Amino acid sequence: MFVVHELTAALRVRVTRPMPALPAALDAEVEALWRVACARVAAGGAGALFNGRVFSADSIAPNLITGHLTEFRRIVAQMDRPVLFSSLAVRPLAVCGVLHCADGVVFGRRHAGAVYEADMWQLSPAGSVDAHAVEAGGDVNLHRQLFDELREEVGLTQDDVDAPVPLCLVEHAGSHVTDL
Repeated sequence: MFVVHELTAALRVRVTRPMPALPAALDAEVEALWRVACARVAAGGAGALFNGRVFSADSIAPNLITGHLTEFRRIVAQMDRPVLFSSLAVRPLAVCGVLHCADGVVFGRRHAGAVYEADMWQLSPAGSVDAHAVEAGGDVNLHRQLFDELREEVGLTQDDVDAPVPLCLVEHAGSHVTDL
């Protein structure tokens, strides 16, 4: 099940508040789930998880998404235990490209040991909006994030493709991951 949000061409994304603190018991539960996920990913050969900061949407409107940067471990905990959404309320924002070339659309397959949607097919490039995309003043540069993913995943630069245009925002009901 998915929720599709309308967008306008003038979409802005902004960090508007700091990451909320967690009560000690909830933080301990998140940490325990994080450690299990780290071990599972490492054992599955998908590398190591990094507890970086990623954007979490607090409010979504057609022309403005506001939110905060949150720890990746909170997102992993919520994905592993969806009932934690009532306490954590993280809605991670990810960028996905529809890369159309002469032979069709580019898809990639997630590693079988990945923490999220293991072994599933996805559009490429794709990835969480992280702290590197946040500019001074709190605006999030979605194009920068998409071009970083494009370079990392398929080896192309922004000079190799047309300018991206926001198409839609799809929120996965179970994980609350929101793909742009």
